[in-house]
Amino acid sequence: MVKLTGGEPVILQTKLSEGYLIDPVELEKALVANPRIKSLMLCNPSNPAGTVHSPAQLENIAAVLRKPQFRHILVIADEIYEQLVYQDEGEAKREHQSFATLPGMYERTLTVNGFSKSHAMPGLRIGYLAAPKYFVQVCTKLQGQLTSCANSVGQAAAVEAMRYEMECVSQNEERMTETLAIMDAKRKYIVKRLQAIPQLEFAYPTSAFYVFLDLASYFDGKQGVTADKSEVVKDADDYCEYLLRHYHVALVPGSAFGVKNGLRISYACSMETIEHALDGLEQSLGALTFTPVSGGAATSSVVAPASNGGAVVARAPFREDAPLTEKYPQNPLLGKIAASKTVVVLGLAKQLEAEGKQVWSLCVGEPDFAPSERVLKAGMSAMEQGKVKYTDVKGTAELRTLIAQYLETCKGLKYDPLTEILVSNGAKQTVYQALLINRFTAIIYNKV
Repeated sequence: MVKLTGGEPVILQTKLSEGYLIDPVELEKALVANPRIKSLMLCNPSNPAGTVHSPAQLENIAAVLRKPQFRHILVIADEIYEQLVYQDEGEAKREHQSFATLPGMYERTLTVNGFSKSHAMPGLRIGYLAAPKYFVQVCTKLQGQLTSCANSVGQAAAVEAMRYEMECVSQNEERMTETLAIMDAKRKYIVKRLQAIPQLEFAYPTSAFYVFLDLASYFDGKQGVTADKSEVVKDADDYCEYLLRHYHVALVPGSAFGVKNGLRISYACSMETIEHALDGLEQSLGALTFTPVSGGAATSSVVAPASNGGAVVARAPFREDAPLTEKYPQNPLLGKIAASKTVVVLGLAKQLEAEGKQVWSLCVGEPDFAPSERVLKAGMSAMEQGKVKYTDVKGTAELRTLIAQYLETCKGLKYDPLTEILVSNGAKQTVYQALLINRFTAIIYNKV
């Protein structure tokens, strides 16, 4: 996304030993080394790491940003997984804190959230931006050109979701208790299974529904060879394809997140799927013999970066027999964007399923729990009543008002629903619009 806006992503390296959380010392070093940086992208809780910054850790980040030389830096705070935080016996209570609540951060934080994860509505694509009017008004202009407005049926469902949320808050009830208990059981099962696999390292999961694995001990300077020596597995990308073809287990390679030898597991699926997938993971690693690589580092064979496609201005003279890449050259920015590894893996999985084979997928980043019945009914009612026309470009007034009430009641953040809340087609679109309002260099924190 950053590249598509003409910006340059700067990677802030984080460590497995620290749960891939931001080290404020390293953050400051990166800011000093890259004076063109204008924004920090903060996904907390983290996708793909499945970890969450504590309030104290967030304050340490904010302390760096308060320094005079960094006062110009904006924060795009993706908080879509805020309600999926888990507890462990004997550990300090974990909680999510919105970055905008920290001293001095309100006016420079663009908070991104939505209904896909906490309310299990990913296909209805409802996200929102909460920020000072100065930022929201220009994002609204962009939305008017991109999608006109957010999904009207999804907004009707989101209104009911917010009503339900606020009712639970007013009655001091925990809406997510049962869901969190189910997800937590899966989390603990996965941790137990992974800890039993020799040499396998991972970030201990504390939030969202992901576990991020590090296969460096297997593939750094080494490659895997099958027992019959018919196949060589060079790195985590190759391993994902090997795992899918031979064991019918689908995982997302870490290269999708900028990590060469990582893997992301999603436990937003049935326990049966998790059990079979982890069986395949354990068996497949045990079936490979890892030997030192000679002649340089191995490279991935799963997917290659997209072709640049040539210059933006068509070449002259025009030749009818020329290939399409010469006749109709594409935006060169697209050449900087690699094809999604997740899409590649899911494509292979669909192919296997079409052949009648069972695939155990731990890829999907969407909840496996269902929305509440009242939310579903609200969406269906909107359809039945024909409420499928355009809404206000900023979203319905009722939904924006409810979002503002939620943020003030639960976070202590006060936003004007008329001018400081923007409802969009999913949190991802919201992030993209936030990036588009200014061409800046961004730091992506959750890469190793």
